Amino acid sequence: MYCTLDYKNIDNTIESLTKSERLAKSKAISNNILNEISYLVRIRDLAVLSNNLPLCNFNADFIQAFDLAFNAFHLSFATTNEFKLKEFIEYTQTDKIFNAFKEAFIVTNSTLQNIDVEESEVSFIYNAAKKAKEYSENYKTSVILSEDSGIIIPDIAPFYPGVISARHGYQEENLSLLQDFLFKDEYDSIINNKNIVNNLVVLLLILRKYSDIHNKNNPDGRISWSNLEIPDYIPAVLATTASVAVNGKEVSNHTGTVNGFINMTVMKEMLYNKTESSDYNIQKIIKQCTGFGYNPIFHITPDSDSQEHMPLEETQNMFVHRRNAFNQVLLDFIYKAMSSQI
Repeated sequence: MYCTLDYKNIDNTIESLTKSERLAKSKAISNNILNEISYLVRIRDLAVLSNNLPLCNFNADFIQAFDLAFNAFHLSFATTNEFKLKEFIEYTQTDKIFNAFKEAFIVTNSTLQNIDVEESEVSFIYNAAKKAKEYSENYKTSVILSEDSGIIIPDIAPFYPGVISARHGYQEENLSLLQDFLFKDEYDSIINNKNIVNNLVVLLLILRKYSDIHNKNNPDGRISWSNLEIPDYIPAVLATTASVAVNGKEVSNHTGTVNGFINMTVMKEMLYNKTESSDYNIQKIIKQCTGFGYNPIFHITPDSDSQEHMPLEETQNMFVHRRNAFNQVLLDFIYKAMSSQI
């Protein structure tokens, strides 16, 4: 008995998405609805192929393995970060693309045993693949999904901080920036919170860039904060590369991104706000930097025609870069398994 996928519901979903007012009137900056359609088309193609398996040169053993394992592979997410695990479980429960092929997987909803994987600074792809392969060597009964994420802010430097996003705030030069900006007790209170440190350093690096530009244009070296021209929003990209590995071998990797901005408005308010104490203003900045990853300072526009900016986590596009990467890499895994490429 061959495992088959019902593509009639997929057809209906594609039709509803292509006719939706949201697609006609709004082009989200992440093009998420267009991604949804493209993924569903790919799932439908897989469904047609699986239904016509005897006519195709596909791997019958793979399809039979679906039946023997309750039509599913065991899927485990290689992370020791409870927040990312929670996000992954939410993805498997709510993402409409994953739900179209969720019967292919039994999801492990607990944290795996920590395996010390030394990540280099080569690339997101290298780090994600290395983690997936090393975990899959220890969990041979599971398909291992891993990811490596970061933020890219070209205004600071090309592809910065990129692969060092999780630790760039602790570079010696950046720690000096923090020490110059904060009072000692404030520095001591936040130095062990890597999310606050990384976010605050990003804001300070942007501030330093525009201060340097101002100094260059003013040979006397005097800086007047009220005359410092800093944009409210600095372009940035969140990126995630996801990797899938089985038995120590990487099967596939894909990258998802979302375009957005670093919100500089609170920092600018602090510079220009002379009615409040320095301590009050700095505490306001620290509060803005508090949260998971770069979510606290990363904003997007709801659509291409809007001038409005809002925090990514307040929109339906939260985690969209990881969702897109997960969808692509898992679909690719299914295709390669069915076509005898694993």
